[in-house]
Amino acid sequence: MIDSIFSSGFYKALPGLVVGFAVCLFAVISASLPVESSYEQYHRIMGVLSLIICIAVILFGVIAKVYGQPTSFLYNCLLSGAIGIVVTGGLFYEF
Repeated sequence: MIDSIFSSGFYKALPGLVVGFAVCLFAVISASLPVESSYEQYHRIMGVLSLIICIAVILFGVIAKVYGQPTSFLYNCLLSGAIGIVVTGGLFYEF
């Protein structure tokens, strides 16, 4: 049995912090860009990178569960990633 390294409060909050930072950074930078066709490319790139980070957090939680980490860490990763995908999708549609 592998010791659970993701059982403390900091590691349980880490997926939410990572996804929250990525999505907020995407929102702030997208809102500050002028509405011109030349900046649309940067908006699309940042949206895709934000979605990749959200999916990576979900996959990290699944891999951690496979290697014997607590189920609560998997739930934190799944919930953080899913919320990040929904928010990023809404922001991507809005801008």
